[in-house]
Amino acid sequence: MQAPQAAVQSFGYPSVKFRGSTPVTWGHFRALLQLLHEVFGPQYAFAPLHRCEGGINCLRWPGGISTEPEEGDMDRSSPPCRKAIRFELDLYGCWPSSECKIHSTVTDAWIIFNKHADVTQISAEGQGCAAWTEDEIGRFGACISKAFSWDILKSPGSRKALQIAAQRGWNQRGVSQSFAEWVESLCVQGNYHYDAAPEVADFLTDFAEDAADVVDAGCRTWPAFRRNYLLKIGFKSWPTPVKRAAAHTYHEWKFGPGGRLKSPKYGRPVARPY
Repeated sequence: MQAPQAAVQSFGYPSVKFRGSTPVTWGHFRALLQLLHEVFGPQYAFAPLHRCEGGINCLRWPGGISTEPEEGDMDRSSPPCRKAIRFELDLYGCWPSSECKIHSTVTDAWIIFNKHADVTQISAEGQGCAAWTEDEIGRFGACISKAFSWDILKSPGSRKALQIAAQRGWNQRGVSQSFAEWVESLCVQGNYHYDAAPEVADFLTDFAEDAADVVDAGCRTWPAFRRNYLLKIGFKSWPTPVKRAAAHTYHEWKFGPGGRLKSPKYGRPVARPY
């Protein structure tokens, strides 16, 4: 008899994003697993995730043991309890897993990702267990960047990963995203989040479709961004709070978190501490 299935939950804070600038082999993935065990410690255990897009199966964590084994199918008679990290990559046909087992013929030279300059991210999921924490996601991000030699893109989800990498003496750098990439990185499960300045999320909810047309060469300064993009969609007629939100959005992208302090003032300041 099959036990009731708990819903798979994804976690609603920004993920770590990377620029996949170098190919990744199975040898790199095995090095990643080793690094994860070193960084997380003996309370955790990890294995390849048997899904076509690839990922990491967490077999053990503080206070929990996964019902999804390292190999083979889950015991469907027990309620599922599992945690995983998925790669948001097109690895169909490249991830060496079938029937919940890693191919016996796979070698360290097996290519699992061979594209250049692709932007990707990881997604955290769980079922019947406590949520992943921001610190855990940061550790995953730092380890993936180190093992795969991928740059971490500057975004709300990158702060913890870069902090952990720095603490361990890894020379992992945060690189700037294009405006469109940055906007995309703030979208979690269809909604925009920017806790430091909620007006940014509010503005992007309306501006997101237009953001795809923004070319960085056309927005090197706030006046250029306003002239080349915002004036074309009615900036002059917008209420003052919307103009302010637009300016804050640009400056948070251009200068990073806190950049809105460099923003021109439109009306009265937002009534929240800076």
